Amino acid sequence: MVLIISKENEASTLDIISWLDKKNTPWVRINKEDEVTVTPIADDYIFEYNNTSFKLSKIKSVWYRRGEIKTSFFSTDKDYEKLPEPLFTFLKIESRFLKDYLYFLIFQKKHLNTFSTAVINKLIATDIAESIGFKVPESYVLNSKKEFLKLKEEKGSLITKTICGNPIIRVKERKGSMYTTQVESVKEDNFFPSLFQTTIPKKYELRVFYLDGKTYSMAIFSQDNESTSIDLRNHDFDIIQRTVPFKLPGEINNKIDLLMNKLKLNSGSIDILVSPDNKYYFLEVNPVGQFGMLSYPCNYRIEEKIADYLAS
Repeated sequence: MVLIISKENEASTLDIISWLDKKNTPWVRINKEDEVTVTPIADDYIFEYNNTSFKLSKIKSVWYRRGEIKTSFFSTDKDYEKLPEPLFTFLKIESRFLKDYLYFLIFQKKHLNTFSTAVINKLIATDIAESIGFKVPESYVLNSKKEFLKLKEEKGSLITKTICGNPIIRVKERKGSMYTTQVESVKEDNFFPSLFQTTIPKKYELRVFYLDGKTYSMAIFSQDNESTSIDLRNHDFDIIQRTVPFKLPGEINNKIDLLMNKLKLNSGSIDILVSPDNKYYFLEVNPVGQFGMLSYPCNYRIEEKIADYLAS
């Protein structure tokens, strides 16, 4: 049986489930919104939620897509909150350690990604990529206008991007994404430490999906449109971006494999920029990034390949 850990309304999860059904592979799915009761019995654990029940021992492989398992080891028939505060705090700590052990047991099984590798620090990944021979944009973390102006005078064109990835900021009824942006000036003398990079001319970008040692790549001609020339996520819905399947050079394939092994990842989406002089620059890796955007246009059938990995 395959255990899928995801969240509600996650399209890729539904695609994988469809392939598992076609291959007659049994599966169970836990969404981060589910309230899960976990009961230890002898040398096993029973998971119960939404009229679903299974034993951990029956799980043969695990796909961590997104989210978490929301569970507590507190018994439902006792009012633990009425205990003296020090004892209640102690039991919460015990519960957290049990949950950590439960995750450890889950990911001892064959798996794609884990809770602990769901988010990769962009700065760390960039440093590791550079250490194994990847070209990377020159990066600087600054918090003062003085240092920014000094860097801009020395390097010329600069971009800024978030350190943590692509957060969506929600304010009341509105939300917005934080895109990579070319920056000419800053207003404040001092500001929160921010990431700046030298601007690299772009021939095209590559979205690469890595799965258990193999890569599937697509070239995206995002520089053809002004709105996507700096960040391809800043879509102009009136103009469709041109995309084509792409074969990576063997050297770049080998570097990706080495990088993913160093990051302890066996699955994830990787962004690479190719400059006009055909140099490959590593940008970032997202262990839970979207792959449908290259699977369908390039006919890679990545969803089926993930299902095959989990079912084997």
